[in-house]
Amino acid sequence: MTVVDLHPEELFDKMLEGELLPAEAERLRQHLQGCKVCRFEYAARLDFQDEALQLASSAPPALPLRPLALPSREPAVGARSPAPRRRARRRLLMIGVAAAALITASAAVAASVKSRAPWSALTAFFSDRLPRAAAPSPREGKLMTKPSAAPARAPSAAIAHATAPVAAPSSAPAPAPAPAGLKKSSVAAHQASVTRIELAEPPRNGTSAATDSAVVEAPPKEPTSAAKLFGDANQARRSGDIGRASGLYHLLQEQHAGSPEAELSRVTLALLQLDSGDAQAALVGFERYLAGSSRGLEAEALVGRARALGRLGRRDLEISAWQEVQRKYARSIYGRQATERLSALGQP
Repeated sequence: MTVVDLHPEELFDKMLEGELLPAEAERLRQHLQGCKVCRFEYAARLDFQDEALQLASSAPPALPLRPLALPSREPAVGARSPAPRRRARRRLLMIGVAAAALITASAAVAASVKSRAPWSALTAFFSDRLPRAAAPSPREGKLMTKPSAAPARAPSAAIAHATAPVAAPSSAPAPAPAPAGLKKSSVAAHQASVTRIELAEPPRNGTSAATDSAVVEAPPKEPTSAAKLFGDANQARRSGDIGRASGLYHLLQEQHAGSPEAELSRVTLALLQLDSGDAQAALVGFERYLAGSSRGLEAEALVGRARALGRLGRRDLEISAWQEVQRKYARSIYGRQATERLSALGQP
């Protein structure tokens, strides 16, 4: 088995350039079915190609201009005319005048009645015309004829009773009164049963210790799979949410270190950092990927490292990095990119 059979890099390059033959396409398809790393590499390369096409897309069309709606100067249909308002104000004024006249007349009548007849005469006048109440019972008559049977408490005694200290209520609830007509033994049994019922009631303002001990903690949530994190991060990167994409890539590398998705995410995250202007962090990410065992995106990592060195102004190291790309991938699009960059740097 040749090196191309292990990881057919040349077939990937031909596919991107449109030079893949039918037999080579079938060979690549069979290889992708059995190689998980190449499947991720294939998806990543297509993703990078889609982003390049999106950057070259045309500008969005201009928004159509809409005429502004001017407010109408015609009166509203439901607007009221001033005539009903004047009639309403006139009606309220007449009602107020009538009320004032009525109050004045009532006060004058009350004053004349007070000056002419004493209160006792008015009481006798109305008592003769009202129906008399029924005669009181002997017991009620006795109570009415002896109002001094219960002597009033002296003011000093009332003040002393009001200022006396009130005993603090006990924490235990008072026993419920027994129904009338029960014997002493029945009363004791009734109070005991009421006490037992009150003690058996559950607390209302909190949970009991048994309930607290019976609460079972929820099991910890299982971490998201590596494929799910990788897909969510790529989707966030395509939509322009760079912060969320970077956080998901870091989470993927922490929770699933050593997985193919985590290794591929190093290159993608480094490319994001390079485009965001953090060339030093991008250089660290590319070198960590190249130091590992994964080689699915080696060409992209080498090109990214060369670009990061150029951003940092390390000219000699940039030339060496582009020469390595040209040596390893001379027949690919990355090899042609390396040749153009070396020519711009004055290298043959």
